[in-house]
Amino acid sequence: MYTVYYREAGSSSTWSQKTAYPNVSSACTSITISQLTHSKTYEWRVNAQNPEGVSGYSDTMTFTTLPPDPSISGPSIVCYKTSTPYFTYNASNWQNGYTWETSSNISIKSGQGTNTLSVSAAMSSSSNSGWVSVKNSAGDELKRYNVWVGIPKIISLISSQSTVNTGVSVDFYADHQGDGTATWSSTGSPVLIGSTNTYVTYAYLNSGNYSVTLQVTNQCGFCTDNKGIVVQGNTKPPPCPTCPPPILQSPPYPNPASDILNIEIDGEAIAQTQSMQQTATDGKSLKTDPTYDIRLYDGQGNLLRQTTTKGSKVEFNVANLPNGIYYLHIYDGISATPEIQQIMVEH
Repeated sequence: MYTVYYREAGSSSTWSQKTAYPNVSSACTSITISQLTHSKTYEWRVNAQNPEGVSGYSDTMTFTTLPPDPSISGPSIVCYKTSTPYFTYNASNWQNGYTWETSSNISIKSGQGTNTLSVSAAMSSSSNSGWVSVKNSAGDELKRYNVWVGIPKIISLISSQSTVNTGVSVDFYADHQGDGTATWSSTGSPVLIGSTNTYVTYAYLNSGNYSVTLQVTNQCGFCTDNKGIVVQGNTKPPPCPTCPPPILQSPPYPNPASDILNIEIDGEAIAQTQSMQQTATDGKSLKTDPTYDIRLYDGQGNLLRQTTTKGSKVEFNVANLPNGIYYLHIYDGISATPEIQQIMVEH
């Protein structure tokens, strides 16, 4: 076996040591020493031992550890600029012989060979990823700092459906790069259900062809894309002169609703429905108050609330319903076709 002794050069401290045990069949000519300090010079010596005894020390020699790798700080986006101030990057632990290197879409303006570099995007039309790096004198890359160069880029813009019925919500999803902020808009003034930097949900109350526009903006500028949507509406039947008047005294309120939705039955509708009720035997009118069946559905046809009433006012609590479009169905007990009102819940 042999033992390596080492300590910081010029120090009178005790030697540290590490011993290697070679295999019988192969000589061991190297040893790894860890936990050394960067940019320090150490002195070292070695001796060997076998069953016959221990050798003397070798000549004392020195080695110097490498400096710590640099770290790079600076902006995450580089824009095209024709004059100062440019975009500046700083490298810590800079050493003589270090140089900067950049991706081809970044142009170095000043600072090569120093720890501070000024750059600009190489072209005004730049819109892609890039990088800034530090290399040592041997050309080895020590550190790379990834950035975005230029305006954002929209990779895709898709919708959950290309054709929907009125009142049904539709989602639009976007994939974009470049540290940008998304702004959504649509023709036709739809109801905005919700939005983030990567998606938006709209509900269209009227039939027609609409276009959703996505604009993504960063400090270099913006890019846009759009997606079309076709909204189909149900054709309303012609007026019915023999049908009873509208059941509701006024549209449900408030609309949009966030807590309590008020539904008021029209007094004239109650009286006329009462007069239209007849016995199955003698055809005489029944003077009992009609019973109204009131139901609330979501856009997928799921029944969420239901009550019956003989009175003139009903309240539905919608506080725990998510934002969206809902449909109120009111049955008068005579017609199989309900009166339908569209309700918006918005908290």
